[in-house]
Amino acid sequence: MVAQSLVEDVHPMNYLRINCTLQQYDEFLDQYGIKEGDTMYLAPEDRVNIW
Repeated sequence: MVAQSLVEDVHPMNYLRINCTLQQYDEFLDQYGIKEGDTMYLAPEDRVNIW
């Protein structure tokens, strides 16, 4: 039953919902002192730029 719900769920995994969103923002990285080499760091050229 759990496996079926994972396959049918159209939402990203929980950790992706938050981590991938937050690591897009300089403000978040600065607030928590996240630097290059940290697991939450995402290089500016790899970040999503919609506007």
